[in-house]
Amino acid sequence: MAHVGGGSNSGGFHSGGSSNGSTIKYDVYGNKHKDYYRGPGFYYHGIRVHYSNKGRTFYTIKNVILSVLVSILFFCISFIILNNEKSDDKLEEHSLKEYNKIYNSNENNILIEIVAYDNLKELDYLPIVGDNVDKKVDNMFGNQKSYFGSIFYNNLNNYDEKVSNLYEILSISLSNVNGELKEKYITDNESNSKIYNHTSFNLGDDKKLLDEMEEFYLITGYNISIDIINYNMVYTKNVFIFIVFITISIIILIISIFSLIKHIKAVKFINEEEKKGNLDKYFEGEIKFDEFLKRHPLDIKFKYNDSENDELRKQNKK
Repeated sequence: MAHVGGGSNSGGFHSGGSSNGSTIKYDVYGNKHKDYYRGPGFYYHGIRVHYSNKGRTFYTIKNVILSVLVSILFFCISFIILNNEKSDDKLEEHSLKEYNKIYNSNENNILIEIVAYDNLKELDYLPIVGDNVDKKVDNMFGNQKSYFGSIFYNNLNNYDEKVSNLYEILSISLSNVNGELKEKYITDNESNSKIYNHTSFNLGDDKKLLDEMEEFYLITGYNISIDIINYNMVYTKNVFIFIVFITISIIILIISIFSLIKHIKAVKFINEEEKKGNLDKYFEGEIKFDEFLKRHPLDIKFKYNDSENDELRKQNKK
């Protein structure tokens, strides 16, 4: 069977210019048409300037303005992320870890976790109750609607500097709870009620509070400990994400500003060339400038029409 074979005397090729190849089109600045063309209009160093002189500046720079707004949005988001370090999830996660560390995961105890603010006037409170604690006692330690929570919350409001008087407020609140408890729920739980102050604040005299904590243990058999921490020990800032977002916003903003300057310069140049009657030199479209001008006068608002350009492309191929 005959075939086209290899070797020095077989096979075939064509050498020379193509008879049906397309000519590469360039603009007045030497830029390849296919690299910059985005529809009919005037092109200045690859920048498309709006065809009509009605709203030319706005329609030319609107996308650049949008990118500036995006950069500002990223900038705002970055600071929201940085300042949004406080969350209930963070406090709960930290408190559960502290409970397991203090009690070695023994589920017969209670931990009162308190976040102290530097202004000494604010604090966050979260009770952690072991799974084996009786429901009656469990229900006492919750938010400000629970028995202990409501007494603690109301007593806090009696002091301007809540943090500085924290031990006294806690002892009063726990004393009320002890007065309501009559039943011993567990007898083999080793005594382990302590106060852990991880702050540098003076929280008052802890003697009464320690006595009430011991009383709570003697009545119920459950340990109750108090853990006080600084704000920044639990509510850490998302510095890495902040840096990422702020970097992105700065990069977008710098690029957008340079692009905005170039686009405004392009509009100014085309406006000047329009006054000189040289627009045909900078026009790019599917048909020549004179023909396009008959369809779309410069002083009438122009809107890009894809179907019209498809039609003009078909006409040019005929």
